[in-house]
Amino acid sequence: MKIIRTYFIDIHAKRSMLEMGERISGVSTNIKVDKLEEKPGDLPSGEKVLGAEFTFTVDYPVDKNKKFAEITCKGEVIFVEDKEATEALLKTWKKEEKLPKEIYVPIMRTAFEISVVEAMQLAEKLKIPQPIPIMRLLEVQTEKNEKNKKKENYIG
Repeated sequence: MKIIRTYFIDIHAKRSMLEMGERISGVSTNIKVDKLEEKPGDLPSGEKVLGAEFTFTVDYPVDKNKKFAEITCKGEVIFVEDKEATEALLKTWKKEEKLPKEIYVPIMRTAFEISVVEAMQLAEKLKIPQPIPIMRLLEVQTEKNEKNKKKENYIG
């Protein structure tokens, strides 16, 4: 399997106001494959072109019935697979709506990567918490660092 293209079909972001005393109870993210279909056109190598549509959602719940904010990114991952595998994939999808692990993992990884970047940009614009924690580097305090700081602060 080779991934050849990814793109967004629809992007939606919404934020509401919190009432006095309300708090966001967390951030939940979800990603799923909605649809798998064969795309028109074959490659000269005999491989088939397939598209996996996905939906990535980020919810900021206040309680069971109210959301502070939500971000939804719908898109498609286009990939190439050989003819025999394509037939088996489509047959399994129609029957169970599941993908084998060797196809599912790279598709979800690719969809997640582009969706998280988009969701982080939207969260920044809406002034809401990031959908995933951003790594922060902390300085490790050691005895040597303390001595150096004392020297740097010394004036005289």
